[in-house]
Amino acid sequence: MEKGRFNISKKFLIIVSVILIIALIISYSLKGITYSSTTINDNINNRVMDIEYFYGIEERTYEFNEASEYEISASIKSGNIQMEIVDPNGNTVDNISFSKGENQKITGNKELPKGKYKFVLKGLFLKNAHIEIKFE
Repeated sequence: MEKGRFNISKKFLIIVSVILIIALIISYSLKGITYSSTTINDNINNRVMDIEYFYGIEERTYEFNEASEYEISASIKSGNIQMEIVDPNGNTVDNISFSKGENQKITGNKELPKGKYKFVLKGLFLKNAHIEIKFE
């Protein structure tokens, strides 16, 4: 009787382990499947991202040879996105959020000095988004 109970427990643990491993593999591969971004224009003055689907975090780094002001606009069919701008020292310069809507614009409240900046995009169920980052 003890042997039968041990067999059932062992089978149960194996099934649960297999399910957890499959779920882990799916969660990692979904991040890759759901993210689709195209940089249309990648010159220093204009960055355009058309995002078909996005869930997770994406980081882009841009280097400025001179001080720049920035404007970010977004058109989002569904979902929301948060964009954090991080300076070369690791300090957050600006934190911007967009949710569902057309032609939303935010002009940066600071001029970015010369240097390498990180733009960290955090998206949640974002679908059919058009994001432009303009530097002047």
